[in-house]
Amino acid sequence: MTFHKRFQVPISKEEAEKRFIRRMYNLIFEAFYKTLDGSLQKDIKFNVATAYGHSFNSTYSLEHQLKNKTLVDLLHAVEIIYELVDSKQQMELEKKIDALFRFSEMDPGFRWEEGKFFQTGAESLDDALINETLRWLSDEKYSTVLEPYSKGLMHFLEADKKPKVLADVITDMHEALEAMTNIVIGPKNKRSLSGNRDSFIKKLNVSDKYKKLLSVYAEFTNTFRHAEDPEKPRPKITKTEVESLIYVTGIFLRLGIESQRTSPEPEGP
Repeated sequence: MTFHKRFQVPISKEEAEKRFIRRMYNLIFEAFYKTLDGSLQKDIKFNVATAYGHSFNSTYSLEHQLKNKTLVDLLHAVEIIYELVDSKQQMELEKKIDALFRFSEMDPGFRWEEGKFFQTGAESLDDALINETLRWLSDEKYSTVLEPYSKGLMHFLEADKKPKVLADVITDMHEALEAMTNIVIGPKNKRSLSGNRDSFIKKLNVSDKYKKLLSVYAEFTNTFRHAEDPEKPRPKITKTEVESLIYVTGIFLRLGIESQRTSPEPEGP
């Protein structure tokens, strides 16, 4: 139990976030980053600048690049550092990240999972439909699915500060499931999610009622894939609604992965 809880000291969400950010600077961008050799530090600064869409200037310190950045931006920087260091350094960085969560006065609303930060929701659903799905999607054959799916989870993490990105989450989920349908059906039959519906459901070996569910999913997500039409505005959505869509996407992705794992091997000549 943290000190403030033991002494029943009230801390606002805003103050808890500020403290979390300060500890990130202390533990990661100071205590950890500055132990790395110069060439690695330069690589990190270059990759952070590129991720942020900034022009790279080797004379700028990492602290300068991170100045006034949001918590989500800083989490992104930590992921970049983790990707560039070796396995021993990754273990040390994970210890720093664990300390961040231990010190936090409030649930930060996200977790660290296999080198990435993800926003937390219902814990049991997260484990079954997000964590396990991410593990299965790590297979190279699902790279076209993993990219939009991971991007959607990151957009969802930003939604508290940038509510407009909720629409991007829906688009990302649509693209992830569309990519999965094309893998399951085969590249020769590459089509849109709506066009793949019947063939995809047939491959999943589930009842035809799933066709209706997938049709509604495709119809809804399609409304967010193009620029908003003033005459046909997009439906208003809540964060809870988008979270539920992520879980529905996870169900279909898991079914798609399972269909690949249980499909009989093609017969030889």
